[in-house]
Amino acid sequence: MERETSVSQAILSERARVLAIPLLEDDQFTAGDDLDIMIFTIGDERLGLPLSSIVAIAPAGAVTPLPLGVAPVYGVTAWRGRPLTVLALAAMRNTGNANLIVLGNDQRAAVGLLVDAVEETRPVARSGLSAAHPGPRRELAIGLTDDGVLVLDAETLLHTPPRES
Repeated sequence: MERETSVSQAILSERARVLAIPLLEDDQFTAGDDLDIMIFTIGDERLGLPLSSIVAIAPAGAVTPLPLGVAPVYGVTAWRGRPLTVLALAAMRNTGNANLIVLGNDQRAAVGLLVDAVEETRPVARSGLSAAHPGPRRELAIGLTDDGVLVLDAETLLHTPPRES
């Protein structure tokens, strides 16, 4: 019995030692290749955003459209007592049922994105993403998953200058 206990302890010690070794940057199995995304819909399109860039998800509430706003800027809403610029990646007819994905850094809201529905979260491997198809959203994309979800780069979305119509 004592021998079994020492063997078990040795196995557990070795597992702990292996798990404590930091992953290498160039290791194909590093956590750096993993990306946790939230999948949402806008119209018939399924899109994703990295969870690390999402501050909150809330009903869109009252969004005031900006009549002279240049796409993708849609309007403005109040967020925790402050104005928040709201983006729309497609024409929004009714924001009453829409959701607002609030993007930002360090728990500070920077911009809101109007979406029709939030579906799920899941991990994807950056190395498993294919190049986005040509189109207006390609410049905002990290890549495309095997099941057709266009994964957007939140940093690019936050810093992309408005397009002239």
